[in-house]
Amino acid sequence: MKEKLRTAIVGCGKVTDLHAAALLNLDNSLFTAICSRSEEKAERCASRYGVKAFTSVPEMVLREKIDVVVICTPHPFHRAPAIEAMSAGAHILVEKPFASSLEDCDAMLEAARSQGKEIGVICQRRWYPPAAR
Repeated sequence: MKEKLRTAIVGCGKVTDLHAAALLNLDNSLFTAICSRSEEKAERCASRYGVKAFTSVPEMVLREKIDVVVICTPHPFHRAPAIEAMSAGAHILVEKPFASSLEDCDAMLEAARSQGKEIGVICQRRWYPPAAR
């Protein structure tokens, strides 16, 4: 049997619950931790899912040996936690949009290249006719 990927989320906002439910239900995911800048939000969110709470992305990735981090922060704040998580050893999935500036996009892509990590972005409407067009 294939070993499960240790997964985590950064950000405790409105989309977090959807990603947490997905990570809990994926056969190859062991949902382990949640990180927020706010200790209170991290603790509240973590208790909802029975995972560990953190306020430091690198500490979370290293302590919990996280394989994949889902970035669910507001889009102007995707860059820092994505780069921190990759630098600590995790692959990244970013909630859309990828970032709020081309500079942030370039920095995240360069970090993925230099760290040898995969980075992807959620695009759940890619098959909708207007998006496909």
